Amino acid sequence: MFRIRFQVNPDDPRPVNWPIKHPYWITGYAGDDSYATVVSYADDQQYILDNWPDATNLEIQEVEGYQFSDRFPKPEWFQSEDAYDCTEDVKAHILLVQKWVDDFIYVLKGRANVHDESKLKNLQEKAMFDRWTPELQKREFGGPEYQEALKQMGEGLKLHYAANEHHPEHFENGIDGMTLYNLIEMVCDWMAAAEKKGTPVDLDYLQKRFNMAPQLRSIIENTFHELDIMIISNNMPMTIFTKYAKGK
Repeated sequence: MFRIRFQVNPDDPRPVNWPIKHPYWITGYAGDDSYATVVSYADDQQYILDNWPDATNLEIQEVEGYQFSDRFPKPEWFQSEDAYDCTEDVKAHILLVQKWVDDFIYVLKGRANVHDESKLKNLQEKAMFDRWTPELQKREFGGPEYQEALKQMGEGLKLHYAANEHHPEHFENGIDGMTLYNLIEMVCDWMAAAEKKGTPVDLDYLQKRFNMAPQLRSIIENTFHELDIMIISNNMPMTIFTKYAKGK
């Protein structure tokens, strides 16, 4: 290794490449501002010329290693070869995260492909939805007449809940028994119903109906807000999912 002092253009004495391998310092300027003095560690003279092509008057000293002092402190950006570099660990972490995000996408696509299939395959369910779907669409979501309709849907609705994990009623402990996969499908189900009616998702009613924890309600509402901002910003012809986004 070498420690080399040299002179360069004073207008910009920094190296032309970045990052560079070895530490360097700009130690001063000529009295007439005709050059700047730089001191840099280097593998050889060519290292200096590669990074400071205009370098002149090279004074070369062979050294055993880096020596830092008050005048030549270790630069904050510099990492020695034996110092920990997070790059590979971060890249490996990113790949693992990508793998698990892809897993979620795979599972959710599978669930989307079979969503509500029981409505068509179970004749009792289908008959119940044939009877009540037009009624539900006419009634205010969450209102007294809507809730009464749910009661009258009886065994057919219970069969539907039993066959579909995206409904809190599928679990003995409701939402607390659900997975993230269930929750995401549930929220998408709410959004689809709201889009069909052209109304926001009534989270006040849903929170009360399913005894939803305030934190979960906030997470879902934050998601709707972000989606609404995207819809409004891009003038997308879609339902606005929150009253907040509509200024109410």
